[in-house]
Amino acid sequence: MTEILSSYVKISYSPRWAYVQNIRDFVKNFCMNSQLSDSISDKIMIVASELLENAVKYSCREDVSFRMEIVPQTRSVNISVSNYSEEKNTGILKQELDQVNSLPPQEAYLKNLARVAQNPEVSRLGFSRIRYETNADFDLSIEKDFVTIVCKIPIDEA
Repeated sequence: MTEILSSYVKISYSPRWAYVQNIRDFVKNFCMNSQLSDSISDKIMIVASELLENAVKYSCREDVSFRMEIVPQTRSVNISVSNYSEEKNTGILKQELDQVNSLPPQEAYLKNLARVAQNPEVSRLGFSRIRYETNADFDLSIEKDFVTIVCKIPIDEA
């Protein structure tokens, strides 16, 4: 097994759709340079994509911050995205993450799939899908209109 080294990257950007793919490409290269396995890199890409897209979609100001850190001590990769958002969106986000975090990953995902089948116009599968596919944990911090989502992805290589 390759030794996992501590490293991080932080990127600040304007919430533009065009930047999402550029940051995805950077994250993919960062994973490769950090010698993470393909399966861990795939999980990281799922999380990074969802969080980057949500930040662009729900930002109400120009400042978005993305941070990815490899933490060997906890055998995890932590990804955080911070942005400003309107109060109505932060309330929905908090409610959604509370629901996703309150159930086991598979149960939360299946419950959301059933909800989407009833109302396909409002998907919001992202967080439950991430937990189900990556076994990640979410933390949420809201200070007025500034939101930070942290996703901790376990590195389960044996």
